[in-house]
Amino acid sequence: MKKAVKKTARPPASTAWLEKFKEDVGSFTERGNYKGAMPLVKSALREYPNEFEVKFNYAKILGDWADELPPKQKAKMKAQAVTILKPLLR
Repeated sequence: MKKAVKKTARPPASTAWLEKFKEDVGSFTERGNYKGAMPLVKSALREYPNEFEVKFNYAKILGDWADELPPKQKAKMKAQAVTILKPLLR
């Protein structure tokens, strides 16, 4: 019988980390390079899945990048972005 592994809560991101994250993401988004920002934002989302700023930026970039994709992919990604943003913006 396997023992259940207790998950511990991850500490929130530091203010300095968040500022650097926003700066790094901004360097991509200011040029309209949403595809280039995705690896950075996905990595941050894995690291800090409950951080508002990370989830918000992920959804925002996902929605913006979707505009560059074919209609079927665009609709799917826009719906995913809306699903993430709705609870954040209430």
